[in-house]
Amino acid sequence: MDPITLHLNIFKAGANAEGKQSLRVSDPGGTTIGSLKRQLFAEALEEQRSVRFIRGGHVLEDAAVLQQCGLGSEAFIHVSIGNSAPRQTEVASVVQGSTAGAGNGSPAAADSSSRKGPEDCFLDPYFVVGALFLAGTGVLLQMAWRKRWYLPMHVSQLLCILAAVWVYLLLCHGLPAFFQLLARGLRALNRGDGNDPPAVGSGSAGSTTAPSAAECAGRHETARSPPLAGVTTPGGSGPCS
Repeated sequence: MDPITLHLNIFKAGANAEGKQSLRVSDPGGTTIGSLKRQLFAEALEEQRSVRFIRGGHVLEDAAVLQQCGLGSEAFIHVSIGNSAPRQTEVASVVQGSTAGAGNGSPAAADSSSRKGPEDCFLDPYFVVGALFLAGTGVLLQMAWRKRWYLPMHVSQLLCILAAVWVYLLLCHGLPAFFQLLARGLRALNRGDGNDPPAVGSGSAGSTTAPSAAECAGRHETARSPPLAGVTTPGGSGPCS
């Protein structure tokens, strides 16, 4: 088997300079891509960094034998060395910490986050800018339209084109944005009215329980009263006992 000369162009993540290395493989039939990685980039593999051999836009697999890769007697290979992969324990601790923080969050923070939405600040600054733009250009176009008879033909044509564009912007962008803003405002007002608790809720509850107690007491007195003089009956038990 003829030996193979490999020219490696090494690209490391975070490094601006490009490294180059050449080596001669005397036994390409018994050498794999994985063994070359372990031989040349053992330190990067120990740091759990990804090492890829790329030739012709294809990544060479670790189990591939050099003789079967079609490299010829001399080949140029790009080596890409990525960043170190995070350890599983560190990832698990970060995930557990984030879930614990989400589970132990204060009710005030959760309440404040739940209140955030388009209804709380439904006035979009882009809408204000767009409204000012349409209003300003509309006034200018109206002033120019009144003087169209005194303008040259090409200026009048340009004025008509600009007026058509302004009408398009108003109908297709301005009015839909206005109706959307109006709907957001109505939803915000309805939500604010629905969140207000009734002021007489506790009093109404007390007033409903008082007649029920009086009614039950009246039923007890009626059940315990003797039907005839000198005859006593045991107190009856009803649904209000």
